[in-house]
Amino acid sequence: MCSFDDRTDFAIKLRFAFAIFVASVVMCAIQPATAVADDLHSTPRAQAEAMYTNMQNGLGPRVLYRNHEAAEEIWMTYNQEQRTGASRYDAVNAITRVIEGQVSRGVLISLHLQGRAVDVRSVTMTSEQRQIFERLARQTGARVFPENEHREGPHYHVQFPRSNPFGH
Repeated sequence: MCSFDDRTDFAIKLRFAFAIFVASVVMCAIQPATAVADDLHSTPRAQAEAMYTNMQNGLGPRVLYRNHEAAEEIWMTYNQEQRTGASRYDAVNAITRVIEGQVSRGVLISLHLQGRAVDVRSVTMTSEQRQIFERLARQTGARVFPENEHREGPHYHVQFPRSNPFGH
């Protein structure tokens, strides 16, 4: 985890980390430092794993995802697997197949599947650090959504635009 000595140090490190992170996301070479980004679900399987965990913890996908039709399809699959007593592995496989089918139809439950979104943990940020983070993220053209109901605690869901300052 990064530590920041003062406001200036924090701003400089955050700008640098965010620029590097955005560049890596954009260039599809995503290897973010865990201190910066927690969740980057670039595959249907990884997205299914995360969604399964959320559903096990009582967070239905209609709460977390804007595409309610796609979320409902996943929720129905999850419930069907629960009714049949499927193992976690089998349930995640079934959800993965649903997400793969959605992707093949051009339906994305999340921009994580295109590498255009990332979750950044905010629980250790001060109020001032959150403000700086949000401002810098928006300056890159990203959309920032605070999400407080999540299996790993409060975080920002950051969505990157199709076009971005790095030219990709």
